[in-house]
Amino acid sequence: MKFQIGINANHDKNYILLDPNPKPGNIAYTKGLDILPCEDGECVEILAPDMLNYISINDLPSVLKSWMKKLRYNGVVKLGGIDLLELVRLTNDQYISSVEFNEILSGKNCIHSCSDFLDLLSSIGLTVKKRHFNGIEFIVEFVK
Repeated sequence: MKFQIGINANHDKNYILLDPNPKPGNIAYTKGLDILPCEDGECVEILAPDMLNYISINDLPSVLKSWMKKLRYNGVVKLGGIDLLELVRLTNDQYISSVEFNEILSGKNCIHSCSDFLDLLSSIGLTVKKRHFNGIEFIVEFVK
């Protein structure tokens, strides 16, 4: 057996898809990612190219141990995620924009900085009353 594990993944038909948040037409996999639907030693390959973005670092050792029990001898795991240090370097070196940075991190195009949010508010005629920063998070109070 071969499993593809992903969030909203493009299904490779050579694999059994395990996706808790599938695209339309695919069936949701509702068990934990550490529970593969096969017997111990039955799995040939696990393809999970972006799952490091979703598995907590605290849960990762137990997930990997569980997967190893399911793999055959010489079975293969392909597991990956975003290298945040490289992403920050590319952004700092201006190889990618802050918009692209945010799209990569969040998977969607949304506000990616307080200054961009302030610019947007101003452009639609809203007045900023207060700004509050807590580390990397911000809250803006505004009125029309």
